Amino acid sequence: MASIKNTLKMKYDFVIVGSGLAGLYCSYLASKYGSVALLTKSSIKHSSSYWAQGGIAAVLHKNDSTKSHFQDTIDAGRGLCNEENVEILVTEGRERVLELIELGVKFDVIHGEFVLGLEGGHSGRRVLHAGGAETGKHLVAFLVNHISHDPNINVFENFYAYDLISSEDSCRGIKTFDLVNNETYFFHAQSVIISSGGLSGMFSRSTNPSVSTGDGIYMAYKAGAQIMDTEFIQFHPTTFYSETGDTFLISEAVRGEGAYILNHSGERFLLQFDNKSELAPRDVVSTAIHNEMLREGKNHVYLDTRHLPGEMIKTRFANIYNSALEYGIDITKALLPIAPAAHYTIGGIKTDSYSMTNIKNLYACGEVAANGIHGANRLASNSLLECLVFGYRAVESSVKNASGFVGSDYDINEIFKIDESFRKNFIEIKKIIAEITFTSTGIIRDKKHLNAAMEKLDKLYAEYSFGRDEYFSNQSESLINLTGLIIKSALAREESRGCHLRAEFPEQRNYFLGNFVHQVNSKLKFIEKKNQSCL
Repeated sequence: MASIKNTLKMKYDFVIVGSGLAGLYCSYLASKYGSVALLTKSSIKHSSSYWAQGGIAAVLHKNDSTKSHFQDTIDAGRGLCNEENVEILVTEGRERVLELIELGVKFDVIHGEFVLGLEGGHSGRRVLHAGGAETGKHLVAFLVNHISHDPNINVFENFYAYDLISSEDSCRGIKTFDLVNNETYFFHAQSVIISSGGLSGMFSRSTNPSVSTGDGIYMAYKAGAQIMDTEFIQFHPTTFYSETGDTFLISEAVRGEGAYILNHSGERFLLQFDNKSELAPRDVVSTAIHNEMLREGKNHVYLDTRHLPGEMIKTRFANIYNSALEYGIDITKALLPIAPAAHYTIGGIKTDSYSMTNIKNLYACGEVAANGIHGANRLASNSLLECLVFGYRAVESSVKNASGFVGSDYDINEIFKIDESFRKNFIEIKKIIAEITFTSTGIIRDKKHLNAAMEKLDKLYAEYSFGRDEYFSNQSESLINLTGLIIKSALAREESRGCHLRAEFPEQRNYFLGNFVHQVNSKLKFIEKKNQSCL
């Protein structure tokens, strides 16, 4: 057991959890209004945003329109989008992107014009990139540089946020643990913004870093926040497949430039599923690949870029080209084996148009949040835009609604700890959860496997012991509970919609035109979608 030290108390105007684009951008904006503590479970550069190859979808071309971007988003969302928030996304998104450009972000340009990419589900070219297929890396590096020189921002790396300080439906701060120095910190704040990313890192095959295990979602859930749309996990259709399990993402933009997806007979099988073929929305492409793999009895299909200009591939997608070379594959000359992998958490902490949760002073933005803009299936490259638009709104709303510091009557002597005797249990549970999530809550689900998965979760609780206020135990309970939220929603939604597919219910059903919402100590609630009309 690690040595236990005294609990340390800190006080900031804003506490922001997560160092992806949403967290970094919120920190940058919030520093103009007060002191900021930016907490990250690992390093400031280790996030899904950093590895994001896709770009930012924004209406910048004269032939494009917010109406078109709106409709593409709605179409991809399969009837579940919150139209009001989609309108906010596509209209305010342009302004946020232009502000970044004015700040100094360098997006790719040729002959004085932005290089706009085409990706699945988009009706035209509107996706900005930086550094080819390294947009996330460039944006994160840019904001990290700004933050490191801002005296109003303190960054706390390797700080594990495990509980909110809250009472009477109001958040007053956050409890954290310094994983390096084994110290407990209580951060007292006027506003807490959770931007800690999604939970797709729980799946055995994922594009996410291993730290993306939904910590922020579980922390908010325990405090009474509403959690919505957990059944919708988006799989990225094109990730590298290897027998060893090694994988890396192949950006949607590669298909936007004309790459094909082939089966083992060399056929472009996607043509029979959607007239957009390789440029169909992600749910369509992932499902088609999954079904083709089952039909052929294979564990992968192929991405074909051999017909595309070799120099374009080597420069525009240098990181993908070089990653493939590490496995002895020159994608300008050979096929690349691919298979879908868990990629994006559409559901999360339920928020309104201002990123506010049902708990006062608690906000959420980015992948951790569920504001309805993605509906049942996210449109490619809307995620980074969401970070900007609703991160901006989170900060502006928190400033406007700040109620000042509230007296602290919580137990300042509470101690969090790491007990090594629980490490083995955690490793075993993590492995079991990875298998359960990928096999039972993967691309296609059915009642039999979902119920079997719930039984396995109950068995985990019965067979393993958990410590109170202990790191490995808290992580284990988070994995089990979040998996349970996914399964319960997936069982309740007896239809196929977007990236939630039920084998027994292959069609969309109007009865399920709404959202399932979880709240601790409450039954699963269904909220019927109101008719909306925007743009």
